[in-house]
Amino acid sequence: MSLIDKIKTASDLDREKCEVPEWGVEFYLQSMTVAERERYEERLYQSKGKDGKISLKGLRTRVIIACARDEAGNAAFTDNDAPVLQSKSGIVLDRISNQALRISGLVDADELKEMEEN
Repeated sequence: MSLIDKIKTASDLDREKCEVPEWGVEFYLQSMTVAERERYEERLYQSKGKDGKISLKGLRTRVIIACARDEAGNAAFTDNDAPVLQSKSGIVLDRISNQALRISGLVDADELKEMEEN
């Protein structure tokens, strides 16, 4: 088997169950592929305000949409679902998005702890 064939067949995406008792649902959060991560980051940079700072508006919903999967591994949400997610509890979305950020390697455990404290 060639090197590229080995890479193609390697399973390197992390996946964790995400239980949301407030909604009575569970789904999976899967680490982003490079393509998904680049799209996520590109959308962050496109959201810069007039002051040149990256807007955090929609940050939580974008990371959840990028990482949420059903049992079969298909995307659980689309961009069209963002308004529904944005209408839900900030505490709940913080918990889910923090798990998604961690599993995707966008924050480490120390950064996550600091974010939760602030």
